[in-house]
Amino acid sequence: MYKLLTVTFFMKKLAPVMLCMVFLLPLSARSEITAGSVEVSPFAGYNFFQERQNLDNRPLFGGRLGYNFTKYLGIEGAGEFINSSVDDRNKNFTKEGQFTRRSDSIKVTTYHLDLLYHFIPEGNFNPFITAGYGAAHYSPKINDKNLSLIDFGLGAKYWVANNIALRFDVRDNMILDEQIHNVQLAVGIVFAFGGKEKSAANPPARSMDSDGDGVPDTFDKCQGTPAGVDVDKDGCPLDTDKDGVPDYRDKCPGTPAGVAVDKNGCPLDADKDGVSDYLDKCPGTPAGVAVDKDGCPRKVVILVSEAKVEEKVVVAKVEPAIVVLAFEDIHFAFDKSTLTAEARTLLKNNIQLLKENPKIKVRVAGYTSASGTAEYNQKLSERRAKAVQEYLIDEGVITRDRLTTIGYGETHPEAYEAAPQQLYSEAAKANMRVLFEIILQEEHVPKLQRFL
Repeated sequence: MYKLLTVTFFMKKLAPVMLCMVFLLPLSARSEITAGSVEVSPFAGYNFFQERQNLDNRPLFGGRLGYNFTKYLGIEGAGEFINSSVDDRNKNFTKEGQFTRRSDSIKVTTYHLDLLYHFIPEGNFNPFITAGYGAAHYSPKINDKNLSLIDFGLGAKYWVANNIALRFDVRDNMILDEQIHNVQLAVGIVFAFGGKEKSAANPPARSMDSDGDGVPDTFDKCQGTPAGVDVDKDGCPLDTDKDGVPDYRDKCPGTPAGVAVDKNGCPLDADKDGVSDYLDKCPGTPAGVAVDKDGCPRKVVILVSEAKVEEKVVVAKVEPAIVVLAFEDIHFAFDKSTLTAEARTLLKNNIQLLKENPKIKVRVAGYTSASGTAEYNQKLSERRAKAVQEYLIDEGVITRDRLTTIGYGETHPEAYEAAPQQLYSEAAKANMRVLFEIILQEEHVPKLQRFL
């Protein structure tokens, strides 16, 4: 009962001191044990001697020096001092380690080296267990032996500032030689130094957040984000499609990866035809020309195979367009790029269209059948287009600056060739052709219609 009253008295005396330390130190919302850190910890407490020693329970004072190998495991050396006195001076000697002589000063000094294991190293509160080995020195001596001891206990650290914590310990210092148990309660202050940088996931609560995006300035890589904008863990505005334009300013969300965009996050459209560059199969379309979904000028098709061209005319609605004249297989023999007599006749029958529209520009497009290599057919299609170009220039129909050529080889066939080895199949003949691609503006279409 006496010892219980003593403990109660001691805790009442110590409680105000603990509270003062908490309120006087600057508080921090988060801290943690860090690998490589050194801890210095002075402490005070109360020691309870085993009854058979016949010593008064007294306050103790000491200090610790520790090192944390990891955030979980640490080692520390500790020493403490107790100044006690004989409890019952009338007691007769009965056991080893018992004091019976009248004395008001029994000095007990202990030293030990301990291992600590922290169960929860992150956060403010770090509970731990500890155990170690050391020695005890009594003055006057208990006996002539070397008083070795083992100690074990548990405790906790509570961080009240970034590198300052309160520490609470309960442990048993057991003297092995005499099997004597001295139980201790202690409270101390921990000062931590060095160690690896604390986790960025646990920033100090009092760190400023100037733009109010929820990411403290210390960790904010995009400070000054407008209010209400969603940000990532680095405090930068979200950019879901990764086009370099934040979502809150992106007028074209969902742009495919790798597509170049303008300041509004929209895919570039260099020729301003309404079809983005990455989808535009006909870049560089002249301004004002109507295009299809692929960005290519819309076409009016005139099929020419006989002298009676007017019977084979299909005219689209009146708008900026491209007129295409298609010459069928009779104009080119297999593997040839020279104009046949029939081809020259058909060209002469249709040059009136070019004469009546002197401002239009013409592109001659050559094609081939599927037989042969793609490289050879590409060159053959280009030669065919050149042959038509030179004929028109020689006839004085059109000047060279209004006429260009292109070869498509075996691509974009008029008909599918199921058997390319059949050199003169109907599909192969249909694909041996040259087309005129003529860009017409609105003011030219009436003349074309009158001619047709």
